[in-house]
Amino acid sequence: MKRLGFIKNTSRIMLVLVFVAAAAAIIVVNSVRDTQPERERTAFYNDIVLRSTPVLDQQDSPLCWIDAMLATIETDRLQLGDSVTLSPDYLARRFMEEQSLPCFFACLPKEKGKKAADDDVINMRGTAMTALRLATRYGVLPFDSYFPEKSVDWTSLARKATALARSSSSLTQFKESLGNALDRQAGYLPTAVHMLGATYTPLEFAHSLFLPGDYVALSSCTHHPFYSRFALEYPDNHYNDSCLNVPLDRMMSLIDRALEQGHAVCWEGCINNDGFDWKHCQADVSVNERDKMGSGRRLQDYRQRLIERRKVTDDHAMCIVGRAHTQDGRRWYLAKNSWGKTNGLKGYMYLSKEYLELYTVVIVLHR
Repeated sequence: MKRLGFIKNTSRIMLVLVFVAAAAAIIVVNSVRDTQPERERTAFYNDIVLRSTPVLDQQDSPLCWIDAMLATIETDRLQLGDSVTLSPDYLARRFMEEQSLPCFFACLPKEKGKKAADDDVINMRGTAMTALRLATRYGVLPFDSYFPEKSVDWTSLARKATALARSSSSLTQFKESLGNALDRQAGYLPTAVHMLGATYTPLEFAHSLFLPGDYVALSSCTHHPFYSRFALEYPDNHYNDSCLNVPLDRMMSLIDRALEQGHAVCWEGCINNDGFDWKHCQADVSVNERDKMGSGRRLQDYRQRLIERRKVTDDHAMCIVGRAHTQDGRRWYLAKNSWGKTNGLKGYMYLSKEYLELYTVVIVLHR
């Protein structure tokens, strides 16, 4: 800008003035953005922080339920001195393969104009219990053993798989076409896991990390008896997996006990509300709502009303790896997300105790 006084040519002067005006406009825009009201920063004091593996980015694929459950297993192994990162794409592939058979037969024969049923479409949404079921049945693979060169758009691939089911004239043809599509986009499946001089099948490798029955799923509602098992009434629970129904205060105490004993907690719940703020790294309920919640039976009934009004939806899953408090004495929980390092805490956020009490659908933790 110092050269402006030495420019003789009028056209050059006008050109510089245009750039000056544009720069001024940018400064004004940035100034407005910088002065927009920001949520007051909350100071968190960590009481428990468990070791965890790198934050993943699920991108556009609805695989948070796999990421969160595997992250829980990974943290549990880290606490034992065993560092392992597991492949979410392996379980996603097995999940798609499982759905392919009912999808194929649901598509044949099909009347013209008939509306597609649930079995007609391969759907990649699931629950933490689904991920645990898949890992127990098919085993797991280390991240480095099954990691596609490019991120897989599992939603798009599910649509392609559904189209293949509808167009294939035989089951053999469909299986071959689907296998080829999965190999191209997700990579070829290894036949064995090689680690520390040992060779495992995927199932043997899973058993070296956890055994069937090591993890339990818990929820809290009053439309089923406490301390009985029931299948979650949510669309993503494809297999009608059951969880143990416990009182809310019991569920919260089990979360605390797990963290205190060095175990992560796989959390699944609702984020479709104003209190969930990824940008500012926290999820909370309003002061007004906290006043309504109360405690004990009153809190349990308040939560149940939200459930019955469909205000507690099964939207997302994360891995709880810590506990904290604020200056006012409120309790918070540190969660590892799977949206990449796109917020101020590099992929982590804090959920208030009250938020968990209202918006938890199910938790999965080590027995």
